[in-house]
Amino acid sequence: MYAHLSIVVVVFLAIDMGRQGSAGWVDCYRAPAACIAARGSSAGIRKGAIMLLRIRSFMIVACCFLIAPTISSAQEACHSYGTQLGEFRMCVSSVLPPQGKSTYGPDQLLGTSDGAWCEGVSGPGAGQSVTFHSKPANMVGTVTITNGYARDEKSFRNNGRVKQARIETSGGYKSEITLKDERRPQAIKLKPGRIEWIRLTIVDVYPGAGKDQDTCLSMFSPGLDG
Repeated sequence: MYAHLSIVVVVFLAIDMGRQGSAGWVDCYRAPAACIAARGSSAGIRKGAIMLLRIRSFMIVACCFLIAPTISSAQEACHSYGTQLGEFRMCVSSVLPPQGKSTYGPDQLLGTSDGAWCEGVSGPGAGQSVTFHSKPANMVGTVTITNGYARDEKSFRNNGRVKQARIETSGGYKSEITLKDERRPQAIKLKPGRIEWIRLTIVDVYPGAGKDQDTCLSMFSPGLDG
């Protein structure tokens, strides 16, 4: 919401500055001699024009600060952890900003809590992705996915769920999958191989019934065989 409002304000200011530039203080600032007779001393004109430009510049900078939180939520976020099999990173292309005490980052995809990762871009989230990185490379033949915000039925239905997705791995494997619209974990079989990363990219979704159109996943867990 802030981003949309800020963009409107910036566009308005840009149009207004253009109008002022054609017939106003800015025009007098650029060509003060032409305005002296009609508007007073050249010093006063210059001072007023400079003040006007400073005010407009300040307003544009302030709008950029309002836009920044929304932009940052659409940047990649990662969660790192380790086990006896290696060091791992779970990365997502965007994150829904926190709501109260609830957070929706990549750490929610481990299946160790009742939370969920929810993408943070406008619209249903097509093109957003989850990437699991493994160091060293591990053998993977399956990936288990819990669709939607599976904490309870209401959360599941109110938020979007992944319908179709593209699965890719560092070994060159690529496949389109269709997920069931249910809260139970779903095991997806892959061509077994030693991989450094595996990625799920959202292609299509089951829309949520609530006012927010965020699409969520509660677990993304490759089956590691060492």
